[in-house]
Amino acid sequence: MLLPRNLRAFIDEIHAAQAKIAEIQEKLNALKNEGKAAVENAAADAKEAVNQAADKVENAAEGAVDAAKAGCGACGERSRTGSKQGRGCC
Repeated sequence: MLLPRNLRAFIDEIHAAQAKIAEIQEKLNALKNEGKAAVENAAADAKEAVNQAADKVENAAEGAVDAAKAGCGACGERSRTGSKQGRGCC
């Protein structure tokens, strides 16, 4: 069946618009996937930073306990409170 020129041109415009919509949808999906990946990477980096900070805190706490057990470097006594008690040392 032959269509009038105006109708055929209108149908061609519809097909072109549909192709453009499909192209835009592909680009949006790609951006969405990139965004997801970026968020996942940022979350993994944050988790790693938290783990590293926790390890540092744990190491510092262990170091403080070891230092308290070892005693004063100046007199060799074990610190009773961890602060000077007005006696010039521990």
